[in-house]
Amino acid sequence: MDLVISGVGAISWVGEGPTAIEALLGTPDAPDLEEVEQGLQVRIGRVGRLRHHPFSSRYKRFGQIDTFSRYAFVAAGHALDDADLAVPAPEFEGCGAILGTGFGCQEANFQFDQFSLDPSVGLRGASPLAFKGTVDNAPAGWLSVAYHLRGVNATFTSGFGAGAEAVVAAITAIRAGRTDRVVTGGVERLMSLQLSALCRAGFPPQPFAAEGSAVVVLETAEAAAARGHAPRAKLLGAARLRALDAGALARFLDRSGVAPADLAAVRVATGPAFQREPTAPLFAEVGIPSEATVDSDRTGEMYAAQAPLSLALLAAAPPDGPALLYAAGEDGDAFAFLLAPAR
Repeated sequence: MDLVISGVGAISWVGEGPTAIEALLGTPDAPDLEEVEQGLQVRIGRVGRLRHHPFSSRYKRFGQIDTFSRYAFVAAGHALDDADLAVPAPEFEGCGAILGTGFGCQEANFQFDQFSLDPSVGLRGASPLAFKGTVDNAPAGWLSVAYHLRGVNATFTSGFGAGAEAVVAAITAIRAGRTDRVVTGGVERLMSLQLSALCRAGFPPQPFAAEGSAVVVLETAEAAAARGHAPRAKLLGAARLRALDAGALARFLDRSGVAPADLAAVRVATGPAFQREPTAPLFAEVGIPSEATVDSDRTGEMYAAQAPLSLALLAAAPPDGPALLYAAGEDGDAFAFLLAPAR
């Protein structure tokens, strides 16, 4: 079964949709410093609360969607547009939505908890609308409801590798015959408290933190061809591997039918404890000649959205030959994805 990436979408501190993709493929200026606690400043690429967004016309209840979920809603909308999927439409209702997040809905929980700290109001003053956003699967839920995607639905909260895990789960769902296509990726909304905690733990964002969402439309080549759509890229393989295991990576390439010397590009999606330095000797041992690109150097560290963003950037501007994305996972794991031009 041949799988393709039919559309890509993103929202980030440099913009959204095609504008964001183009900017992040270049070298945007770094965002401003923000004080996350007294005496500690961190550069943060902010998206903001997305009030009065043009996509609000796509869903009459847009005003009820929390900020965290709005990021995924907008990124998915751009990906669906890029894939020429006019939703909602009955013929696409079997499409699934699988997302990953590292930080999740912590902002909504923080806001909701403030009611319990106010003795004059208490939880009686909490709006039911605020409560809707206090679950990590809210973005995937809103996607399904707003875009009428009634297929598989899941949210991974396994850590900063959750976005990569979501994409692998989407691939598995399609290969298992549960759906022809899935909207999949990652989403993060950042709080100063989270970044302060990371810095205190010795994992400051490198080179800066960035919030937002990155989404791809993954589907069978047959489904794309049936509606006359030319996909962005072809998926040659995807797998969870033991991190920095040269033998595991070499076997993955071999199973996918790609020789290390034939790789036209290599990208690395890092996490707080998974930086670029150990990957260079790994790739050399496997026999990969291409120098790896670390997307977060330009995009900022988007945590669970980083691997989907790297996948979207790779699909948006694929090289002439096969390309490898090597992404951080959890507890000593990594994820590997192979793309090739769709032609």
